[in-house]
Amino acid sequence: MDKKIFQKIADVKHKNLGTTLKEDAVLDLIERVTGSKTYRNHFVIQHITESKTGMDEYKLYDKDGKIVIEATSGVAAAVAFNTYLKEKCHVFYGPITQNVKMPKKPPVVGEVIENKSVFLYRYFMNYCTYTYTCIYWKWEQYEKLIDWMLLAGINLVLNQLGHEIIWRDTLMELAYTAQEANDDLCGAGTLPWQIMGNMSRFGGDIPQWWYEDQKVLANKMTNRLRDFGGDVIRPAFYGKVPNNFGEKYPEATLYEQGTWNLCQKGDRPPLIDVNDPLFEKIAEIYYRKTKEHFGEIHYFGGDPFHEGGITDGIDIAAYSKANIEAMKKYSDGNVWFYQGWVGNPRQELLDILKHEEVLIGLLSGDRVYNTAKELFGNYPWIYMQIGNFGGVQRFTGNIPEFLNQPFEAMQPGTVNDMVVGIGMAMEGIETDEIIYDVLASNTIREKPLKQDDFVKRFFMARYGYYNENIKQAYDLVIENIYTLWHGFAYNASKSSSLCTCPNINVRTVGWFESRGGSPYPIEILQQATQLMLKEYDKLKDNECYRFDLMELCRQANADYGWEIIEAMKNAYKSGKQRLFEKEARRFLKLYDLQEAVVRTNEHTLLGAWIQRARNYGRNDTEKRIFEYNVKNMMTLWCGKPGRFRLRDYAFREYDGMLSGYYKKRWMAYFTWLSLHFGRENEGLEPNISFTEQDYVFTLSTENYRTKPSGDLRKACESSIKFWK
Repeated sequence: MDKKIFQKIADVKHKNLGTTLKEDAVLDLIERVTGSKTYRNHFVIQHITESKTGMDEYKLYDKDGKIVIEATSGVAAAVAFNTYLKEKCHVFYGPITQNVKMPKKPPVVGEVIENKSVFLYRYFMNYCTYTYTCIYWKWEQYEKLIDWMLLAGINLVLNQLGHEIIWRDTLMELAYTAQEANDDLCGAGTLPWQIMGNMSRFGGDIPQWWYEDQKVLANKMTNRLRDFGGDVIRPAFYGKVPNNFGEKYPEATLYEQGTWNLCQKGDRPPLIDVNDPLFEKIAEIYYRKTKEHFGEIHYFGGDPFHEGGITDGIDIAAYSKANIEAMKKYSDGNVWFYQGWVGNPRQELLDILKHEEVLIGLLSGDRVYNTAKELFGNYPWIYMQIGNFGGVQRFTGNIPEFLNQPFEAMQPGTVNDMVVGIGMAMEGIETDEIIYDVLASNTIREKPLKQDDFVKRFFMARYGYYNENIKQAYDLVIENIYTLWHGFAYNASKSSSLCTCPNINVRTVGWFESRGGSPYPIEILQQATQLMLKEYDKLKDNECYRFDLMELCRQANADYGWEIIEAMKNAYKSGKQRLFEKEARRFLKLYDLQEAVVRTNEHTLLGAWIQRARNYGRNDTEKRIFEYNVKNMMTLWCGKPGRFRLRDYAFREYDGMLSGYYKKRWMAYFTWLSLHFGRENEGLEPNISFTEQDYVFTLSTENYRTKPSGDLRKACESSIKFWK
């Protein structure tokens, strides 16, 4: 990287993020995580005001019966504390589960521990995460996630909470009534895709109290991060206007953007021409309202033409320049964050911009990392991993690559040496906690951990020990799944056979999955489950272990179902009705076994999600709308027109979903096939409308379990017996 270019980028980062370290904020974090004033009082926090490298760094050591953390920022201090938790206390604090059993007496540090970052930015979040995981979260959930972000070294977070109040107020200054502005917005289940310009007007009314509620959450998040020297990215204005804007302003020059993933035609918002006088007017209102509600913002994100937006007749470079200039009128020195995704941002868009006013989050950096120079030329980008698509449960990622690739990209003279950060942009935070920890282990470190050292460190913290059973189990998982990536689309493990829409020829759950079959022997996860089950008596009360064992067994069952589907297909096509019906019964039995596994964990209960939605509503109508948004997100997604592509994109192997939704579809299908067995030559096709059945589910108000139940060991043992 050219040193002058890098220095300009670094100067903007230092100006915007600063080097804040508030001793009380760090001590408060220590107390929240440990639940102990003893530990809070045992630490001394000191500020390194001048870093030798200009990057975040920390030093951890014993002095006068206390533990001293010297750090350049609150984020660096949090990483130092997390290092102490893992390496000295064998304590794990993750985004999903925690193992926090603090030693009564704080262990000494011993030999001094110090580290420096090579990354200016350490990013977290995805627009989609605010639905696929965080829908209807309150501050207590966000606070725990932010605590983990800080411990993980994150200093830049996408914060789209509260965007609705800016958009409402902007439209009201443009002669829209409050109701008309409200009508333009999506419900909580699809709101992120409206912010990205993909759709609008879907999912039910937003209550009036929602606007202030989300604004308060957004500002709490921003203030907490800034207390530690972190910051947020807020949604930018990039020309998106309501679908009926042409009716309000017939003289406006608009560019229609078509449809997105076959959702309702006309519901993808149009873009206004940047040369139209209304563009400048809207931008001025938008950024003024942003400042009014959220104060000074240094980073804005927006992606014109995201995922298929139409560019016909648009000068992309001029359009981009106008967007940046409108943002800079709000506050000079701001940075525009682009998602590097599906052809965006385009080179002609970047060419006329300054290096220091652009930051690109290459969402699939782990897969296209060798083409960054080709994609973005000489512009700064962040190495990211995107996974957990739709928030589904699945093993995703490549541990060897995630440990090493970000540092390889930093090497001077490589084709990628414009990388200035590392990040995580998972669509949902549902599984793969080891992958989060791999990437987090790199945030403030000069060189990567060796794989064996990382794995041992991870499980020593997560379980409190690391023995041969754990090693063998995760050697199998890492070598056969968490290293398989290239050539297998987006995900390493197979999607769930149990969440498929009924068809004996089915090979995937959703339209976006381009492959069938498993890229690893089906016995791998069965063996890993059995090895981990041997540790049950020692670890049955450990939240992390219970989650991991549940996930191993769940994925093993989901994989095994594909073999049963194949057996059903062969029996049906061979005309062996009794064999077909036997395999069909086995497949339905697998639903019961799987539900017995997942109902033991709080993270895999449909009832808990529905309860969260209902509790967020303040009257019966709101409760029903919020519940619909959750169920629709997991099933039909955007209704009938879009069902071909997006249906089951966010499938869930949850207690309640398995028996109350997926199993019922297959039961109806099996009944039809049995009644018409062998008559496919007559052109008979099942006349079951699963879409209509899906609507019955999404609009129902049935109650489901909200608390874990059952015996995890017995559930796993029953599954193991079934596999044999």
